[in-house]
Amino acid sequence: MTNPKNIEEHFYFAPFGGMPEGEGDGIGANNSIVTYQAGNKTTRIMMDFGVKLPTDEMKIKFPGITGVMPDYTLFFDTKETKAKYPVDAIFLTHAHADHIDGLTSVFISAKQSGTKIPPIYGSRNTLLTLK
Repeated sequence: MTNPKNIEEHFYFAPFGGMPEGEGDGIGANNSIVTYQAGNKTTRIMMDFGVKLPTDEMKIKFPGITGVMPDYTLFFDTKETKAKYPVDAIFLTHAHADHIDGLTSVFISAKQSGTKIPPIYGSRNTLLTLK
């Protein structure tokens, strides 16, 4: 199929979390970005935004640790920083910690840091759990 407007378009998927199969315990920080580029316009949809569950070594070194937070400033603008990979929307696949708990930390610091959170989509139960 030919592109009638002669605009180069790209669609790609980039995992940003832990390794897809996890590390050791098989659980990784699940967050990936689907990117669509058409001409000068880039649209990014984040799939999940989870925390990495700590390894046994982390639990020994940092007692009480429950998760390792991804650097959300890569994806969301704050008062001080522009996001390197700004996302236009977030889609949550399900309500497990390694898929949504990164957002809870973002919500907590959003007021303080001026973080701009894009629209969030998911099933009714997933969104109720996040709330």
